Amino acid sequence: MMKRGASGALLVFILLIAIGFMGIGVWKYNEGRSLLTGNVVADSAYQEVQATPTPKSWVVVTPTPTPSCKDVQVPYEGQEEYMKLEYYKETVPYTDKECEIKTLVYSIENTGFDYDTCNSNKEECIKYNFFGGCSEKKTYCVDRSSACSLDIRNQDSEQGGTWTIKHEFFVAGSQTAFKSAETSVYLYPQTTKRIKNEIRVTSDGENGEANKNIASCNYILSPNLPQKQVCKDVIKYNEVQRTREVTAYRPVTKYRTERECD
Repeated sequence: MMKRGASGALLVFILLIAIGFMGIGVWKYNEGRSLLTGNVVADSAYQEVQATPTPKSWVVVTPTPTPSCKDVQVPYEGQEEYMKLEYYKETVPYTDKECEIKTLVYSIENTGFDYDTCNSNKEECIKYNFFGGCSEKKTYCVDRSSACSLDIRNQDSEQGGTWTIKHEFFVAGSQTAFKSAETSVYLYPQTTKRIKNEIRVTSDGENGEANKNIASCNYILSPNLPQKQVCKDVIKYNEVQRTREVTAYRPVTKYRTERECD
């Protein structure tokens, strides 16, 4: 019986010791929390604690939350530089030829009525005497020549050409051309020629053409005068389309990085 009683007492003693140690642990724990709380208050709210010191009071401090930030791409309207082809017109000079038709320059000098000559006469008896002989004769021309002339000069220094000159012959007292003659002549540049037009008329009888005296003449130049083409260089201008590269701008959506926090 004694052994069982001793065992019970020992068990109670051990239990008391354990409870004592537990009490000491709880006391130490509470003391540590009190010291920790006091340090937090001293660090984060020093001014407030100094103003109202409460060594034995509990101070509740709410921690400031840390923001959550990230980089985001924000669009915006901008301009983009690029090269483009531009069409434009440019006035460009060039050399061309302009040609025109011109009549060759000429001159006429020393016009004249050269002669009027009867080459052959014929006698005709118009009255007879008692003895049958011719008592009165009449002479008339049966072959006549007349001529007119002039000098013509080609004054052009480059081109030759052909001129045609016509002479008209007039009987005395008449304004109507009796006969005419013409001649064509080629003249080299800067040359002169004497042109002579002659008529020869034969007839019989007093009223024949050869028996008419030529009193004057005039000349007529053919309207088909020699010509030449005269060309010269001239400066002309033409509009030419060209291209060139130029700097241009166009709208474009761009992005920039911005910091965004919750």
